[in-house]
Amino acid sequence: MSRFLPPVTDGLVLAVLPYANSLLDHSGAGRHPSLSAVAGMEWIRSNGVMQLRATGTGLLTVANDATIEAITDNSFFVGVSGSDPVSQARWFSKRDAGGTQLDVYADTATTVGIYDGIVARAATMGSWAGVHSFALNFPSGGAGDLFRNGVPHAAFSGVSTFSGHTADISIGNQYTGTKPLSKPQFALLWYSRILAAWEHSLNHAWSESLRSPSLPHNRRFFDMGSLVEHGNANGEVASYDFSDVTGRSAPDRSGGGYTATLVGPVMPVNTEVGRALSFDGDTSRATLASDVVGNAAVSFSALVRANSSGGAGGGRLIDNTKFLIYFRSANRISLSSNGGVTKIESPASSILYKNWHHLVVTRDAAGAGEIYIDGAVVITGATGTPVAAAAVVLGNRAAGTRGWDGDIKNVILHNRILDGAEVKVDYAKIARKVMYQLKLDQVPPTFTDVLPGQVIPGTDYTVRTGAFAVREDPATSENYIVCVTAGVYTRPNPFASGTSEFDVEKGGGTNSLNLLFSVVAPTDWTDPAQNGYMYQFSSTERAVLRRITAGGSTPIAMSDAAYVVNNQRYKIRISVSSVGVFTAYIMGGTFANWTLVSAAGGGSNPVTDTTHTTSVYTVFDFDAGDRQYGEIRYLGVVKP
Repeated sequence: MSRFLPPVTDGLVLAVLPYANSLLDHSGAGRHPSLSAVAGMEWIRSNGVMQLRATGTGLLTVANDATIEAITDNSFFVGVSGSDPVSQARWFSKRDAGGTQLDVYADTATTVGIYDGIVARAATMGSWAGVHSFALNFPSGGAGDLFRNGVPHAAFSGVSTFSGHTADISIGNQYTGTKPLSKPQFALLWYSRILAAWEHSLNHAWSESLRSPSLPHNRRFFDMGSLVEHGNANGEVASYDFSDVTGRSAPDRSGGGYTATLVGPVMPVNTEVGRALSFDGDTSRATLASDVVGNAAVSFSALVRANSSGGAGGGRLIDNTKFLIYFRSANRISLSSNGGVTKIESPASSILYKNWHHLVVTRDAAGAGEIYIDGAVVITGATGTPVAAAAVVLGNRAAGTRGWDGDIKNVILHNRILDGAEVKVDYAKIARKVMYQLKLDQVPPTFTDVLPGQVIPGTDYTVRTGAFAVREDPATSENYIVCVTAGVYTRPNPFASGTSEFDVEKGGGTNSLNLLFSVVAPTDWTDPAQNGYMYQFSSTERAVLRRITAGGSTPIAMSDAAYVVNNQRYKIRISVSSVGVFTAYIMGGTFANWTLVSAAGGGSNPVTDTTHTTSVYTVFDFDAGDRQYGEIRYLGVVKP
C-alpha cells in the first residue's frame, strides 16, 4: 500500500488522495481514476495542501469491478475545504442510467444526502464553516450516521438498503457531468465495512495533520523571504511577505504601519516559494486602512500565481478604485490609473495558470506605466491621469466582487519608479531559487498539455515545440514528463564540461529519443543553426553519441542495434572532461549497475571530440510516448 495512507486501512477499497499531488488510487487495489472533461478539473493549494475541485462537467471516473459491486455495508471519508456546497453537488456517485449502488451528495447547502437507488435519506450538517472532514457510516438495512471532524454529528433520516450495481464511480460530479461539487477536497476514502467512531476520529486527526503548517509527511518547502530590504530608505512604503500573518492581520514589514486586514476566506498557505496568501476568486481580500498609492509615482511588485482569471474574469491584484492591476482575458495583466478607462495590457498568455510569475508594475505622476513579467518589460504606455482615491485592497476590490483566484507573495509598494536594472536583479534572485527548488514530484499531474512557450510544472524546462504533460506512474507514484506530440523542451545549461545524468524511457519502436547537451540553440537538432552533442536512443535501439554541426549528425560512439529496449527505463550518465573526453554509462534493464556503454557499433567509449566547446541549453528532443523521470542531475566538472 501507498506511503500516503491514513491510519485506518482495514477494508479500504479506494483511496484518492489529491493532497499527495496524486490522481492514483492509493488503497493498493489499483482502481486508478481516469479524467473526464479535464477542462473542468482544477488543482488548488490551500494551507500548503493540494486539493482537487470539479467544475462544469469535470469528474474523475473509477471503473466498476466485482469487489466494489458486491459492497453493501460501507463507510466513507472526505477531507474538505470547509465551505457550503451547492445543493445536489456530488462527492461520490456509483450510479449510471441503469441504476444506483450509492450516491453521496449535498441534499441542500446544509444537509448531506445519500441515495441507494430506491429512496433518498438526509442528515443535517448545518454550517460547513470549520468543517475539515466528514465521514459516513452506511449499514445496509439500517440508518446511517454522519461524523463531523471525527465526531458523531447526526443520524440519517431513515433506513437505506444497498445492493450491487455495475455502475462506475464518479468523483466530484454525477456521471452526467451536471452536478459538479465545485468545492475542493484533498482526500476521499471508501471502506467495505462500517468503521467505529474511534477509527473516524483517527482518520480526522490524520487529515488535520495534513493541514498543519508544520507540513509533515516529508513535504518540505523553502521561503524566499523578501525581494528587497525592509525599512530601507529607498522608497519602500508598504511591504508584505505573508510569512508572519497573525490571526487576521498581515503586518507591514516596511515599518510604515499599514497593517493589512484579511477579509473573507483568504488564508496564509505554504507554497513552493514559502508562505503566501491564497485568494479564492470570490470575496477574499486583504484591506489597508488608507490609500498608500495616491497620485504620485508608485511601483508594485509581487510574486503571483493564478488558478483562473478570477472574479468576473478580472481578478484584482491591487485596487484603490482608480489605480488597478488586474487580470484580463487571454491571460493578460492590465494597469489603469483611472479606474479602467485608460489602460495598458501585457501580451496574451503572458501569465500562465498554475505558474509563479514575478510581476512589477510602475506608474509615474503623469500616468505613464510599465509592466514587467519575469524580469522583462512587456508593455509601456499611458494609463490615465493619476487620482488619489480610496483605501488600498489587495487581491480584490472593496466590494469583494473581483477576487484574485490564486496565491500572492512578497507584495511591495514603492513611492518611486523601479528601473529595469533593479527589476532584473530582483528577478534573478527569484529565478535561481525557483529554478533549483521546484521539483517534479512536488507538483500535481497536469490535466491539460503543456504547449510551446509554457514551462513544464515543477521544472525549469520550457516547451519549444510539440506538447508534453506531467503524469504519475501507478507502479511507483513518481511523476514523469511524457511527450504527447513530438517536440522539444529545453533548460538553461552553461556548462560545456561536467557530468549530466538523465532518467529516461524510449516510448516506441519507431521513436528516436534525443538528449542534446552543450548546444547553442533551443531547437530541433536538425535545425541548421544547431551545434552541439547529442545522446540518442535510436529507432533501432542503439545508444549513440553524435556530434551535431549545422543541423547535421555524425556518430562518434555507437552500440549495436537492440542494445536498449523500448518501454524500459534507463539512466544515462554522460561525462565531458575539460579537454573534450566523452564517457557514457548506462544503468537499467539488464544493466543492474552502472555500465560503460558498448561502442561495438562504431567509434569508441570514451571518445575525444573538441569541435564544440560552449553550451547554452540542454535540449530534450522527444517523440510521442518518450518519458523523462525526475530532473537532470548535474554532477560537476570532470577533470582531464
